[in-house]
Amino acid sequence: MKTVEELNQLRTKARNKMEMRLDDGHDYFVVVAMGTAGIAAGARNVLLKLVEKVHELKINALVTQDGQIEVTGQEPLVKIVDSTGNQVIYKKVDVAMAEEIIAKHLQNNQVIEEYLLQEGQ
Repeated sequence: MKTVEELNQLRTKARNKMEMRLDDGHDYFVVVAMGTAGIAAGARNVLLKLVEKVHELKINALVTQDGQIEVTGQEPLVKIVDSTGNQVIYKKVDVAMAEEIIAKHLQNNQVIEEYLLQEGQ
C-alpha cells in the first residue's frame, strides 16, 4: 500500500500528463488553484484577469482552474505548464502580479523568480 504522499505525487504526475494531452495545441496551460483557501485569498479575481488578458492579447494559452495545488498557505497559486511539460508555480498571486506574469512569462517566456513557489517538471 502506498502512503498518502506517494498517492498525491502519482496524482500530480497523472494530472500534468493529462493536462498536456488534453490540449497539445497551446503554448501554455495555466491553472489557477481555486480551493477554498485560494478563493478566500482572491484567486477568482486572478483567474478572471488571466482569462481576460489571454483573450485580449491573443496569447496561445489555455487558462483553467483546479482545486488545491500541492501546497497550502501560499494562495493564490498559479501553475504554468509549457508545451514541453516544464512547469512553474507562482505563489501569492494578485491581479497586478497576474498581469506581470502574462507580460513576462506568457509573452516573453521569462520566469519571474521572486514570485516562484516551485520550478521544474
